[in-house]
Amino acid sequence: MIQVSSAPLTTPQQEIHEDVPSGPRLLTRLRLQAGLSQNQLARIAHIDPAYVNRIERKLGRHSPSRDVVLRLCEALGLDVDDGDRLLYAFGFAGRVDWQMAWTQAVVELPQAVSAATERAIAELLETAAATAGGPPC
Repeated sequence: MIQVSSAPLTTPQQEIHEDVPSGPRLLTRLRLQAGLSQNQLARIAHIDPAYVNRIERKLGRHSPSRDVVLRLCEALGLDVDDGDRLLYAFGFAGRVDWQMAWTQAVVELPQAVSAATERAIAELLETAAATAGGPPC
C-alpha cells in the first residue's frame, strides 16, 4: 500500500523565503537586539514613534520607503549585511551595487590572470634553469 503524506507541497522558492523573516518581524528582532524601545529607535532615526509602531505591527497601508528603512538601518547601527537583509525583507535591493562590483571584477579579472600567468611562467623558467644548470635556450 502506498502512503501519501499529508504535508503541504512547497516549492524550493517557498522553502528559501520561509527562512527570510518579514520586514516588520526582522525590524522588531533587530530593535530588541539593539536594546531599544520603539520610541528610542524612532527618535534616533528621526521618525514618528507611531510610524515605527505601525511598521512593526503591519498596520500601514504601505510599506516604509527605502529612505525610512535606510534611516532605521543607520539608527540600529547595522552593518552592510544586516542592513541589506532588512532592506530585502521590506522588498528593496541592498546597498551594495552588485552590478558595479560585477563589472569591476570582469574588468580586473583578465589583468589579474595575466599577471599571475606571467609570474607562473617566470617561476617555471627559473626552476627549469636551476634544474638544467643554466638558462634555457
